[in-house]
Amino acid sequence: MLRGYRFARPFKFQGTSLKGSAPAAVATNTILFVGLFIIASATLSSFWVQTSNFQIGSSTNQTIVVSAKFKKTPKSVEFPLNCSIGSNANQTQTCPANYPTTFSNTDELDPSPNPLCPDYFRFIHQDLMPWKRTGITRDMMENAKKTAHFRLVIVKGKVYVEKYKQSIQTRDVFTIWGILQLLRRYPGRLPDLEFMFDCDDQPVIRSRDYQGLNSTRVPPLFRYCGDRWTKDIVFPDWSFWGWNEINIKPWEGFLKDVKKGNQRIKWMDREPYAYWKGNPFVSDTRKDLLKCNVSGTQDWNARLFIQDWILESQQGFKQSNVADQCTHRYKIYIEGYAWSVSEKYILACDSVTLLVKPKYYDFFTRGLQPVHHYWPVRHENKCRSIKFAVDWGNNHKQKAQAIGKAASNFIQEELKMDYVYDYMFHLLHEYAKLLRFEPRIPKGTTHLCSESIACPADESPKKSMTESLVKSPSATKPCTMPPPYEPRALAKLYRRNINSITQVQQWEDKYWENLSKQQRLFKLYGCYPHNFINREALIVLLAPTSFLLGPQFPSLSFFTFQKPFLIGDKMANAASGMAVHDDCKLRFKELKAKRSYRFILFKIEQQQIVVDKLGEPSESYDDFTSSFPADECRYAVYDFDFTTEENCQKSKIFFIAWSPDSSKVRMKMVYASSKDRFKRELDGISFELQATDPSEMSLDIVKGRAC
Repeated sequence: MLRGYRFARPFKFQGTSLKGSAPAAVATNTILFVGLFIIASATLSSFWVQTSNFQIGSSTNQTIVVSAKFKKTPKSVEFPLNCSIGSNANQTQTCPANYPTTFSNTDELDPSPNPLCPDYFRFIHQDLMPWKRTGITRDMMENAKKTAHFRLVIVKGKVYVEKYKQSIQTRDVFTIWGILQLLRRYPGRLPDLEFMFDCDDQPVIRSRDYQGLNSTRVPPLFRYCGDRWTKDIVFPDWSFWGWNEINIKPWEGFLKDVKKGNQRIKWMDREPYAYWKGNPFVSDTRKDLLKCNVSGTQDWNARLFIQDWILESQQGFKQSNVADQCTHRYKIYIEGYAWSVSEKYILACDSVTLLVKPKYYDFFTRGLQPVHHYWPVRHENKCRSIKFAVDWGNNHKQKAQAIGKAASNFIQEELKMDYVYDYMFHLLHEYAKLLRFEPRIPKGTTHLCSESIACPADESPKKSMTESLVKSPSATKPCTMPPPYEPRALAKLYRRNINSITQVQQWEDKYWENLSKQQRLFKLYGCYPHNFINREALIVLLAPTSFLLGPQFPSLSFFTFQKPFLIGDKMANAASGMAVHDDCKLRFKELKAKRSYRFILFKIEQQQIVVDKLGEPSESYDDFTSSFPADECRYAVYDFDFTTEENCQKSKIFFIAWSPDSSKVRMKMVYASSKDRFKRELDGISFELQATDPSEMSLDIVKGRAC
């Protein structure tokens, strides 16, 4: 019996008139029909797929016949793991010859059910840009061996691996397993190629090491993540095929589980806090995150838990099923030693992802949009940023739900396993085009196949491999690769993302500014004054928990005040603000244009604002903060120098309104009423800080605002 995962082309047989008895005619026709059928079938079998005899389970050897064209949906033939071949021999003998390794007439395959690949596929072109002009020579590739864990060679549809060192856990094994599944999905579709793979976390091919004469010698090194300062080629991580060390199942099964998990508790019924569970000891930034946990004195709207994987493994991983962790309205993603595998699992929940400013990216995250797929959280001042995000979301529930849903849909629809394989296919295909040498099988390499890896594996990894096994070749083509970004389009994309993040930061700054005003008024008066000398300066605009932000939201509204506050005539004269001495403006211009001073302190004296102290350019920030009197108000400007993440030197001028708790109420009111008018006289202020004690204008806060 002939079997294939495509139907054979339909045939029409011409009948022949034969003389003689009816039984003889029937017998003759039968023999003729069978003979023609066998000849036609044998001819057709060469059109599309060339295979050896194979064994499925306990069946006898059979030959696959697949036509070049079909008119009906093809019936796939499955190739399960066959661990009976060469079970007592070495690995090269355990690879059965039953799986197809070459194709013909691939142009006549069905088009992909996903015609155009997602936009993040465009970054394949960006990742391979360093070799667009020069191509990749063998010397370049061999130079990538310095940190590689293995070399992988594909020749005539077969995989050969040369291992150099042991990776963390089974990263290398499952990465190679994933590539083997790609070849089972698209057998014979990839050209011969050869590359190096590094399974560690942080990228190592630094851009600064390949400038000038070295710019044409960049080693092509594959790994799981990249950053803006390196040129490593980003590839899907091993956990898509399972992470058995922490009991995470293959991606396809997880997506089904998390879809059910999202339905167990409706978003509105979830805990209205930000949730994180993980290992905080892999990086300082995670240790810093623990400061945001709820305590007896402070609630930053975060609920944080330390994951003890040793204890969890002893208890059978009962509390670590990521599909069961969609129980809070918000989930925090924060990087560890480098990029973290956890990002895709967090985004899969339709909770709002609070994404602490990352340094690294993996292959799909460059397709995410801030405020659409996630809510950006500052790296500095994480606690304040998280509290604001949760307060905002709890007061804009529909908008918050939409963000969580958009991320979940992205993961389910644009990061399904079909697209993971298609990304691998297009990346390796484009990489192979750049090779300026003929891939070869080095001495000492091992021929690997699914059976040689899975059959001798222990129970846990073998289970993951069995679940993630590609059982049949794809009857369709991969999705269509989108074109590379035009430089202007890419710059526009980056600007859009930066503008969205900046907008959130501005909203957040306003939130804390208004909260600070509210707290000061309560601290000063125990109530809100009714007839105050300057509404614009001292009235708290609105309660933080009802803060509506941005041009798409309703306008701000004022508080209703509880008690009158009587003002003397002398203080009422200050309602329009104090006069500003010309020397203030002159010294400020010298600070801004000539950088003659590091800082300037101003004070109110005899009904006008005058210069109190000038700081020399060499003075430090500590010199600046120690210049403020402990019990008197002051204004100040500070010229702050800093280095951006792009290694650019920049400076910004801060305006600080100093109003210590120990200063007199009358003085506080005068300074508060005159501040806005004075600021308008100083053109070039970047940010404002209001401080009642030194901790509110610490260097960390200044850095956070500047960067």
